[in-house]
Amino acid sequence: MLYRVTIVIKKGETKMKRTKLLLAGTIAATMMLQMAPVQLQFANSVIVANAEETTSGTITITNAKEGETYSAYRILNYEAVTDTTGVYTVNDIWKAFIESSEYFTVDSNGYVTSTLTDDTVKTFAKEVISYAKENNITADASVTATADGTVTLDATYGYYVLDSSVGTVCMVTTTNPNAEVAEKNDVPTIDKTVKEDSSKEYGDANDDEIGEKVYYTLNLNAKVGAENYCAHDTMTEGLTFNNDVIVTLNGEEVPSGYYNVYTNGQSYTDSYGEEHTVTETFVVMFTSEFEESVTEDATYVISYTATINENAVIAGDGNTNTVELTYSHNGKTEQDITTTYVYKFNLHKYAQGDENTNLAGAKFVLFRGTATYDSSLTAKENVEANAANEIKLVKEESGEYRVATAEEIESGETVDYIETTSTGDVVINGLDADTYSMIEIEAPSGYNLLGSVVNVQISNNDSIGTYKVEGTTDNLTVKVANSTGSLLPSTGGIGTTIFYIVGAALIIVAVSALVIKRKNA
Repeated sequence: MLYRVTIVIKKGETKMKRTKLLLAGTIAATMMLQMAPVQLQFANSVIVANAEETTSGTITITNAKEGETYSAYRILNYEAVTDTTGVYTVNDIWKAFIESSEYFTVDSNGYVTSTLTDDTVKTFAKEVISYAKENNITADASVTATADGTVTLDATYGYYVLDSSVGTVCMVTTTNPNAEVAEKNDVPTIDKTVKEDSSKEYGDANDDEIGEKVYYTLNLNAKVGAENYCAHDTMTEGLTFNNDVIVTLNGEEVPSGYYNVYTNGQSYTDSYGEEHTVTETFVVMFTSEFEESVTEDATYVISYTATINENAVIAGDGNTNTVELTYSHNGKTEQDITTTYVYKFNLHKYAQGDENTNLAGAKFVLFRGTATYDSSLTAKENVEANAANEIKLVKEESGEYRVATAEEIESGETVDYIETTSTGDVVINGLDADTYSMIEIEAPSGYNLLGSVVNVQISNNDSIGTYKVEGTTDNLTVKVANSTGSLLPSTGGIGTTIFYIVGAALIIVAVSALVIKRKNA
């Protein structure tokens, strides 16, 4: 235990009182000499004191970080007598805190002694800062670093807890009026990436279909002295969080006690005991167990997924996912954003030889990849042959369809085909930059059914978010013509085959009749 007992002798005091105070000071000094001093590493706390006539000094923070704010709270007053002795008394605004604290004792004269040790100082500092926040106590001094380097606070003599956003370890001194504190911790960072399904690489953007799962990673660069880390993740309406967070270090999953995940609307308590309600999609709140484990700078990987849903923005600005990390009491990183893009294409049906004649009533089924087509089969049979790659769609409005979600497929909300309107158009939303194909299962009235698949290639031009439909004049609309003529099916079923058979049979009958007639002649 480190005792700090200091005597202040003021003018006008009686000789007897002076004698008692000096005796007390002598005893205290003797006790301090007999005990090995304990260097207390208070969480951002500094004692500023000396025995000169002045009653103020400075706190200098070296290795300060640009943009970080350093605030000093004077918990105890200090009255100096000599260069090494003085008395500590309670700063009135902190009276309730000190009297309820297990780390301080106040004697009948109002003098304060401490039982803090290296093992308890971090908890104590958190309690101080939480108390200040809860009771709206203004810092006695505060400064924001305008650049990396050194900042200085003017401070009346006293016992201070220094609150910064990048660390909690500093030196404690009772003999230097101009205390110096070395900021030993760097600012943590967090970097978000998203996986592109085609390349399997992670970056700032990806594109995919509605209903597909999107994979995210957050690379958290944690620093020694980590305190009150919380990752805040916000997704736009077109993404549904799957609540499947995993945190790893060097490829190994960390203990579950290192963090907790809270989703929108839930309440949680941070490392300082402050209550919060989640307004984001979710947060990952790291625990004191995690803080204690960070004995060296390390990168933790936070992995999770979301599913693209029916509210996804089609093309345009895309669907964003934003993260920021808060740390200590007022530290906050810049936001990092990824974007998921979803595309569409238009189909326009017209009469062959006359693009001004729009064809309504053409019915198609959509497939992922290039569908196979066998001319000896009916359109229905060709659809069945490619069923494994069929993309289920829902109808949003006349002439507009969207890739269905898993829930819509399960509930039977999908359509069997898409159909062109009176303008000959149909729009399909919710697609990836990928290859698609369509099989026409019913031609417009008076026109022949297509005898092959219609291929559609959506490309992002090597720049995700900027896309086009290959082979189109407007980068968006696939134009398909239907021809008139014989309405007999050209492929599949009995079609023309039966007529070939009948025709051949008639020829055989005619030839046979001619042969018989000649024999009878």
